[in-house]
Amino acid sequence: YPATDAPAGDGLENIYKITPRKTSASFVFAFPKGYQLNADDYKYMKMRVYVPNASNFDGRYEPFKRLWPRMMNNMWAFGDNSSGFGQEYWEIPRFYMDESKFEDWQDITIDMSQAVGKHTRVFVINIGGEPWIDYEGDKTIDYYFSNIRFTKE
Repeated sequence: YPATDAPAGDGLENIYKITPRKTSASFVFAFPKGYQLNADDYKYMKMRVYVPNASNFDGRYEPFKRLWPRMMNNMWAFGDNSSGFGQEYWEIPRFYMDESKFEDWQDITIDMSQAVGKHTRVFVINIGGEPWIDYEGDKTIDYYFSNIRFTKE
């Protein structure tokens, strides 16, 4: 970070390059333990995502066209990250990226209304939705995420 080889685009900030290697590859970020998302005011998570050429997703790699956002208050296997509120897990259904916008930056908006009343502080973006297949040999698919933010509208 920051990704130095990211494709060009207007207004890009804070660009991350994500290269999944396994079936449950995820991009995770979290607020400190004592913090939580103010979902009453910040109703949306927005980001821009760059997905490479569709030929990367032939055959067994087709599921990796999708994202699966999952939110919680601690990371599963990391007890030190627990915030003392139990596990308040919720998810957005897996969704496919718009193929007509592959090889370009796509604007993604995630409705965070399910976070109201929960101590949401960990944000997981799973690439592929856990299709239970691993990448073969030297196969790589690079994704880029930028402009990740929480907004009121």
